[in-house]
Amino acid sequence: MCTQDVRENEQSTSEGTAPPGKNGIPVAIRRVLTAGVLTALALALGAVAVGANPFGTASDPQRIDVISRATAINNFVDVGPTGLSPGDIYVFVDDVFLPNAPNTRVGQALGRCTLIDPATARLGCNIRTSLDVKGKNTITTDGTLINLPGAVSTGAITGGTGRFRNARGEGVLDLGPPEGPHRATFRVIVEP
Repeated sequence: MCTQDVRENEQSTSEGTAPPGKNGIPVAIRRVLTAGVLTALALALGAVAVGANPFGTASDPQRIDVISRATAINNFVDVGPTGLSPGDIYVFVDDVFLPNAPNTRVGQALGRCTLIDPATARLGCNIRTSLDVKGKNTITTDGTLINLPGAVSTGAITGGTGRFRNARGEGVLDLGPPEGPHRATFRVIVEP
């Protein structure tokens, strides 16, 4: 969604003319948030792909590629003025897939993003991604998401649990259309 679209959304929302969506949130706002969530999710999810060697080093980080898709849990919490405004929150759960098996879910990402600047479509996101059924091996990712289809955002891997307890590195997200898929490439470092 371009900046002009975001401004038009804010204007039509404040005038009460935007079409209502789920939970009374205009469809256009939900699309923007869904794209943002998927982007953030993809960043976090890529870091823990199933079957990946978890022993990347600073000189030879482990590369992990993933794609992500939204689930039914995608909620916008309008905490300030009506419509998109700094501080609004988006929470989500996304399913994660490997590019070579796009219909076989390998994990989930749980995220929370805070809208920073509606005019530039920037959100600050924290995502916890697990790639095992019991959720014991997770990676945590933090970063700024540029919520525009085609935008590329880079985030930091800030830690994890289980085999990823010492994880660090970064992920690059290529944001697709609001419905996805979104592609992420992670460079994971676990060993010194």
